[in-house]
Amino acid sequence: MKYIKSVDKKRMIKNFLMSPIVLLLLGSFVVRFSLASFGTLSLDQNTFIAWAERAASLGFGQFYAAWSDYLPGYIYVLALLARIQETNLLDTVVLFKLPAILADLGVGYVIYHVLKSRPKTAILASAAYLLNPAVLANSTFWGQVDVLTSLSTLLAILSFNVWPLSAAILGWGVLVKPQALMMLPVLVALMIYKKWKFTRMVGFGSVFALTIILLFYPFSGSTNLLSFIYSRFEATLGQYPYTSVNAFNFWGLSGFWQKDLPGIVSAKNFGVLALGFVSLIAVFKNKLTTAKPYHALAILLLTNFLFFTSMHERHMLPALAPLAIAAAITPNLWIVYIGLSITYVLNMFYSYKWITDDFAEVLPDIIVKIVIAINLVLFVYLIRQTLVPSSKFLLASIRNFFKSLKREEIDDRINSKWEKRLLFGILLFSLVIRLVRLDFPPQDYFDEIYHAFTARQMLVGDPKPWHWSSAHPEGFAYEWTHPPLAKEIMAASMGVLGVHSFAWRLPGALLGVAIVLMVYKIAKKLFASRDIAIFAALFIALDGLVLTMSRIGTADVYFVAFALISYYYFLAKRDLISAIFLGFAAATKWSTMWMLPVFALSFVLLRPKIKLSLLWYLLIPPVIYLASYLPMFTFGHNLETFWGMQKQMWWYHSGLNATHPYTSAWWSWPLTLRPVYLYQNYKDGIVANIYAHGNPFFFWLGGLSVVLSLFVAIKKRLVVYLVLVFSYLVLFTPWAISPRIMFLYHYLPSVPFMAIILASLLKRIKWLLLPSLVIFLAFVYFYPHWSAIFVPEWWDKSYYWISSWR
Repeated sequence: MKYIKSVDKKRMIKNFLMSPIVLLLLGSFVVRFSLASFGTLSLDQNTFIAWAERAASLGFGQFYAAWSDYLPGYIYVLALLARIQETNLLDTVVLFKLPAILADLGVGYVIYHVLKSRPKTAILASAAYLLNPAVLANSTFWGQVDVLTSLSTLLAILSFNVWPLSAAILGWGVLVKPQALMMLPVLVALMIYKKWKFTRMVGFGSVFALTIILLFYPFSGSTNLLSFIYSRFEATLGQYPYTSVNAFNFWGLSGFWQKDLPGIVSAKNFGVLALGFVSLIAVFKNKLTTAKPYHALAILLLTNFLFFTSMHERHMLPALAPLAIAAAITPNLWIVYIGLSITYVLNMFYSYKWITDDFAEVLPDIIVKIVIAINLVLFVYLIRQTLVPSSKFLLASIRNFFKSLKREEIDDRINSKWEKRLLFGILLFSLVIRLVRLDFPPQDYFDEIYHAFTARQMLVGDPKPWHWSSAHPEGFAYEWTHPPLAKEIMAASMGVLGVHSFAWRLPGALLGVAIVLMVYKIAKKLFASRDIAIFAALFIALDGLVLTMSRIGTADVYFVAFALISYYYFLAKRDLISAIFLGFAAATKWSTMWMLPVFALSFVLLRPKIKLSLLWYLLIPPVIYLASYLPMFTFGHNLETFWGMQKQMWWYHSGLNATHPYTSAWWSWPLTLRPVYLYQNYKDGIVANIYAHGNPFFFWLGGLSVVLSLFVAIKKRLVVYLVLVFSYLVLFTPWAISPRIMFLYHYLPSVPFMAIILASLLKRIKWLLLPSLVIFLAFVYFYPHWSAIFVPEWWDKSYYWISSWR
């Protein structure tokens, strides 16, 4: 019996060793080991060798005292290689390529394991990866380790049911290459599909975060651990401030090594938007990520490579592994896999020759652009075949999917008769609180010394506001850093009512009321609920930031009002009116550009049918923008001056280097941590202030509701929350990378969407009366602080709940 068992074991071992996958892996290893001495990019490998020796000799705690743009994940591997190097068992070049070579084999086996229910297909897909010249080019020849991103992300999916292991693998993968973060939307979608409880999601996130903390800890030395982690991620992600670092991606169409534009219109921001959009689709289209998680991972990694900035030529490699699996499942995708493999080899060849031949031209520029165009076409084809297996286009698929989403029915407690009465009362209230003491102070305050002053000069026909070089009187300045429409409206108001403070502030006050009305209309259009619409309007009417910015003669409230009116008519499918007001918004502030992603996502998810009337958006806003400058041409200026003005505006906002005591970081705005003093008047024991400060309870409840609404959106698949949260975020988070000083009022465009989210969420969770009462009481308490009503000093001192409010 023992002899029989021994024979059976030997047969099993023999069968395993002679199995196709083992033979393929052994053959692939022999090929790699034989070729590993060739084609090395010494610049990269010598850097790895230097880091390895530094980690081994100085220890992890001193490693980052010198330059390194890698996170700790791969430094552990390099330290081990340094110890092995001391034994002289392997040639140094081969040794430092060994981790990537072994990772290639690991990825090949994972591909086989995922597809093993169809053995022939599994072997074909694994061989297509292991013998792919693109894969060999990266690890075996060049000597890079991008394959570790492929391995960590695939293993994170494969081990998903053992979620602590999955989270730990992903954590390590992120610390090797941050690209592994592209895995998160796929994992979120899998969590939704498997109906994970919130506690398990938190557990996954905790293990992921703990892995990163533990791997960072030995490197932190005596520095604060969290700040150290932040600084290392910042150093890694900010190492190359260029649009494309020899990557054949979208940004490469305009050339390589181009400095990214500063400010909120940077290429980096557009890349983030593209990635965010694709990620949201990946999360909400469950069939994509549950039946085809590898399809989704390939799409996300390709989105990262094609549209993110700072991409190197190598960064497309991680997408090839999940793409090989996707092609085995969806045979039409083999053309994408083969095509991208070819363009990847061309990209690697281009960069290798460029570096080793002293930056010589490798390929004609037209050839490079053709190859980039092929990459983009293959990407579109991948999306089309993945999301729309039939001949329908991607847009049709998204439209049909979201048509299937049902709004959760909500019973309204406010009937139509009371709705009209309440709306009228809210609007009348909003008008009164804006008009009371609107003329006080009678002189310019805060930025009125720019905006209102310039409007007055426009009114009297002074040509100086129409050229950036005009000398200004002491204490004032000509405001040319924004388009002129808001100032022209103020001038028109003064032309009718006379030149005084009430006249130049009145249009803004009226538009502040229009904001309240538009919040009501947009909320009702999105939710078809009288309750939500009324309470959203009430919340925005009770906010201090919207109130104070409505009572000052600057451009912010004009932009927000025009943008909301345009958005409402867009939702109502009245494109001509919408385009007109979008033009008004653009002729007021360039921030209008951040409404365009809002329109784009709303179109795809809420009204995806293409109509001829959409052409109005291409025609009317540019005409209105140019028309706002017509007075400029009456003073003898021409289009060259107009274009010069636009360049001056851009240079001002992208290069402004200034300080101010009330500047604040973008992340602090939802918490209203640092308000802005607009006006102060102290006399005889009484105080009058105008303080641009959000209603704290509205801001705090609103910020919490934004977070909670994401869970509602995921759990109930309510696409309207996706639109609202995206709109809220895109209108203020791009300020995160702005080089200029920032203030709380830059958060103003996001506040209307927060009001709608808060009203809708409180409606779903609990009746609105209690939080509404708290917000109203806070409004009554803070109203003097926002409107320059004199109060005793002891009352004024009660307003500073936290030190940063002073």
